Amino acid sequence: MQEKDHGPTYTNVNLQGETGKKYAVGFYTSPKPHRPSLAPKWPSTPEENLMRLANAGVPLDRGIDLCNNCKEPGHKTGDCPQEKLPIEGVKIECALCGEEGHRCVCRL
Repeated sequence: MQEKDHGPTYTNVNLQGETGKKYAVGFYTSPKPHRPSLAPKWPSTPEENLMRLANAGVPLDRGIDLCNNCKEPGHKTGDCPQEKLPIEGVKIECALCGEEGHRCVCRL
């Protein structure tokens, strides 16, 4: 079991339906972490793993909208009460002529 914070739109829920659990259940075939990035999160003993199990569940969508404008939960971008932020597009630059706005092959 690993500690998992899913943000405002997901939660960990156990088999009894209790939400807000601290750890996410994972299924591994080895008692050791299979990736170096998992090592700091890995339980050090089987007893610690059992203690985590008491506060564990599977990730579940809470059904709460998340605004892409203000990043606050509870509403969608179209219903955002705050001023709409300008969307910055990706700047495309031609590798041959250096002009912005296209990627096609230029005739020099």
